[in-house]
Amino acid sequence: MPGSLALILSDHLPWSTVFIVTAAFMLPGMIMTLVVREPEVHGTPPKNLREAIVEPFREFIQHDGWRGALFVLGFIFLYKLGDTMATTLSTSFFLDIGYSRTQIGMIAKTTAFGASFAGGIIGGIWLMKIGIGRGLWIFGILQIVSTLGFAWLAHLGPTSPGLGAIYDIAVWISTGATKLLSLVGIDWTVPLEPRAVALALVYGLETFATGLTMADFTAYIASTTDPRYTATQFALFTSLASVPRTFASAASGFMVAQIGWFDYFLACTALALPGMLLLLRIAPWRTRS
Repeated sequence: MPGSLALILSDHLPWSTVFIVTAAFMLPGMIMTLVVREPEVHGTPPKNLREAIVEPFREFIQHDGWRGALFVLGFIFLYKLGDTMATTLSTSFFLDIGYSRTQIGMIAKTTAFGASFAGGIIGGIWLMKIGIGRGLWIFGILQIVSTLGFAWLAHLGPTSPGLGAIYDIAVWISTGATKLLSLVGIDWTVPLEPRAVALALVYGLETFATGLTMADFTAYIASTTDPRYTATQFALFTSLASVPRTFASAASGFMVAQIGWFDYFLACTALALPGMLLLLRIAPWRTRS
């Protein structure tokens, strides 16, 4: 709702009204917290801070030693760094290259919802066949390709050869949608603008790849935890994985101002490579896990 509806409404209503509408969507979740019951506690909860914090950290370090622990922490920090930096300013990027807030809300954000959902479901199913390690390789490469899609969109212009290819895709989709509607008795032509299709394709691929990698990445983090200290260790690793977003938000705007959108997305692609190289140590391809 904040990502799609709020952007659409902002083209027609004052921001003060938009924020009130967006805030109203928080109410159902707040009401549900008062309705649902507390979960049952299984096992023996920690008796003190030592058992809750110190022991889980000690076990993680002792498991593979300091060297192994640093490799795991470095991988968790770096694996999604490039992708995070590419998406942190996505709305600003779309606005800068000429898309309206309504187009972003209707096309990009709506596409992102379906694509990320599909990516998470397909990623989870696929992992059962190929394993977590190989999934990190395959999905990581797809993540890099999707980041390059942003660079292509930044380079795309009215006379770009790539836009001609997108125009053909738009015509094909439009014709197919119109014929499909006619089968159910609806006589309505579905017009599609090439740049709108380009936006949907690029952002759809990006969020689909994000859904795939998040399914695998979460499974990997869970697999590194000790069953005795799952909560603390999982909290540690997921918190570390969110650190790049903080740094990305702080530095991304400055980088774009200095080098422009196209080079920025190429830099994001390069930042994804260190995490992929660490896979040689973390999850070699020959090892199925």
